[in-house]
Amino acid sequence: MVQLELIENSEIILYICSLLRYECYESFIFFIPVFTVERILSTYFVNDYEKNHRAGILCIIITTVFFTTQLFVYIFAFRRPSMIITIIYVVLSFAGSILIFNILYVSNLQKLRKLRENPSCQYTLSKKYQLEENMRIMTVSFLDPAIAILLLIFPLLTCFVLYRHKNQGFLRKIKCLTKKWKIQETKRIVPTTHNETNIYFEQLQSSWK
Repeated sequence: MVQLELIENSEIILYICSLLRYECYESFIFFIPVFTVERILSTYFVNDYEKNHRAGILCIIITTVFFTTQLFVYIFAFRRPSMIITIIYVVLSFAGSILIFNILYVSNLQKLRKLRENPSCQYTLSKKYQLEENMRIMTVSFLDPAIAILLLIFPLLTCFVLYRHKNQGFLRKIKCLTKKWKIQETKRIVPTTHNETNIYFEQLQSSWK
């Protein structure tokens, strides 16, 4: 009885550890998109983003990320999607973040140039500081999804190679079947009397030579 209880307890511990592992994976995957959303908000509320903390928006982001992470933990832990689907999802997520980073960077750069080119324009130092801060953070953070995509290229190529070899095996089976059909068709050819006489005379000529 004691051994059975230990086995059950160990299985529960392994189960919890597996869920925590998936939780870490999904948190890492959602970190870049969440950071992208935060930079979008900093660009939208550029006038007073540092002054007003906006706790409500922060709570909404944290709550959304938490429940979305739990949903994907359930999908990956119990539904077990294929590796190709998982890698494609991660690559698209990070690629979308890179695209949004570039758009935000260009938008902040254009706003900063307008402020610098128009001295008569009324603006505060906080707005200029926030624009420069956004550009600096996005320049540094641009490397994170880019490196992640580069690291995912190898498993994606591995899945492609395995999928290709799998299809090659299927094609080889089809080729073997077609060869068998050709052999059976050649065996079914019935020789005619005309062919038999030609073969007889050819053999006769070769014997006289």
